[in-house]
Amino acid sequence: MCYLKTLVLVAVVGLWLQPVIADEQEQPAAETVSKEEPSETNIERIRSEFEDLLIAQATDFSSPTATLAKMSHLSIQYLRPDKRFNQPIREVLLRYASSRSPDDSNGGGDLSMAVQMFELTTFPPDIAAELLFKTMLSEHPAIKNATRSQIKSLLSKRPNQTSLLVLEALRRGERSPYVFSLTGITGDASEAVAGELLKIAKSGDAERTPAALESLASVIDEVERFNERRQAGLASDTADINLFKYARRIVERYDRNQDGSLTKDEYQSMLMSPEPADANQDGAINVAEYAKWLAERRNR
Repeated sequence: MCYLKTLVLVAVVGLWLQPVIADEQEQPAAETVSKEEPSETNIERIRSEFEDLLIAQATDFSSPTATLAKMSHLSIQYLRPDKRFNQPIREVLLRYASSRSPDDSNGGGDLSMAVQMFELTTFPPDIAAELLFKTMLSEHPAIKNATRSQIKSLLSKRPNQTSLLVLEALRRGERSPYVFSLTGITGDASEAVAGELLKIAKSGDAERTPAALESLASVIDEVERFNERRQAGLASDTADINLFKYARRIVERYDRNQDGSLTKDEYQSMLMSPEPADANQDGAINVAEYAKWLAERRNR
């Protein structure tokens, strides 16, 4: 009888201990599963922290010029546009735009770096153009010619906004030579700019008339080309401008009578017949028609 009681007691204890033993046996398996759960990789974390650090150092314009130049180069090479560049770069540009004192600069090194990194900002086109335009017109002695050339290049990528700013500056009597240097950037307001330059040229203003006359000849040519590009449905970006220049060269090459268009007897010696470019079916293909046809073929 005692033996039977002992067996029953062992059986009860065994049943009571079974869940505990099972839990202990399953614990390593749970740990193994947790190790396999997906998470941010180490290299992703390192990249994220590297980008944060790079942005912070590249926008510290109090750094020595050599250090800032290195950080700027790395930023341009590795980073995409980020709104964190906006405020520090805006502050540098406005500081040079609003002051003529050399004491407000570190020899122009910070401005040069800010301009180089400008495409990393996320400003809307009108705000970007206004910031660059104000800096371009500044007579701060620390602004180097190379930096002005870079600013002009950045403004040329925003032609519509720039041409409007130039027009407004001419109308309010701005005398800076840098305004006249930007009249060749053709955009929506460039025809009005040409008209304003003509008024200034006729005014007899001893200071502004020579600059207006010098600018006017090239502006007229640029506006005519701009209108032709627009007629062809092309934009003002670099690719379409280059396409239009190419179309002009080809037309001029085969245009034997120099009337600005190609007839069948003139284009029949071309490797690829441009006959489909004759949109109005008048038997002559002008530069705008040829450029539009080339653009359509490119975009297929």
